[in-house]
Amino acid sequence: MRKGSEEFKLKYGTKFVSGEDVSKLMNEYGEQMQKDDTECYCSTSWCRFPFYEADFGWGKPLMSIPATVELKNLITLMNTSDGGGVEARLTLKEEDMAIFEKNEMLLAFASLNPTVT
Repeated sequence: MRKGSEEFKLKYGTKFVSGEDVSKLMNEYGEQMQKDDTECYCSTSWCRFPFYEADFGWGKPLMSIPATVELKNLITLMNTSDGGGVEARLTLKEEDMAIFEKNEMLLAFASLNPTVT
């Protein structure tokens, strides 16, 4: 990561960066993150985006799941539909998810696969 960051600074640090450059960089980044020998965790927060305010004529949504690229070890946070909590979506390896789902400290504060209300 450090090497890639330095290469990026050298290549793009003093000139205009085009959308094509950014797209190429993101594709390269995605390829690196998918490798089995790379252990990296990424997180993003979509909290306070008004996903649940959208109304296409049949009412506001009960659940909103933005389309995302399927990356390993990705954690995405979003507000719940009622605005009273935060949902976390994770993409972990099956064996890592099994450990995560049995974490007592987590289970004291969270529910796994909650129902839509």
